[in-house]
Amino acid sequence: MLAMFQQASEKKGEKIRHANRGNRISLLNDAEAPLSKRVGRVYLAELYSNQGRYAEAEPLYKRALMIYEKALGPEHPDVAYGLNNLAALYDDGGKYAEVEPLYKRSLVIREKMLGPEHPLVTATLANLATLYQEQGRFKQADLFLVWMKKLVPITALSNSSLPSARR
Repeated sequence: MLAMFQQASEKKGEKIRHANRGNRISLLNDAEAPLSKRVGRVYLAELYSNQGRYAEAEPLYKRALMIYEKALGPEHPDVAYGLNNLAALYDDGGKYAEVEPLYKRSLVIREKMLGPEHPLVTATLANLATLYQEQGRFKQADLFLVWMKKLVPITALSNSSLPSARR
């Protein structure tokens, strides 16, 4: 399954703007399921998402988020990870009204639990700024870009206006 995921990801390289890929193994804490099934849910959802099969990916991401919240509590960083996954899926699938609240909740959790200067906070700010830019909400996007520039050295942003991470 991992090979299928990697192959699909490589084919869709320009659409993959998602962060935290390396954290997937530690994130599904569904005690009653074997590890391969727990990890497989997110990898399968990611594969479906990368293939544009959003309707099939959505219940898998929702299930993963529910597991994180139940097992770890509503303010755990892994919940923020699940929120980001679902928000990115909705963004890619055109469900724009549902994206912003998920990213905002993720941002609150990450700031509180990881600290305001953590790279995942910056990635979430980038997600919101990108969303606002896509929606033509440039003043709001600029506020998040200014906030990000305070957290990330200017040299890190010199090659692109936003970090290339989403999840």
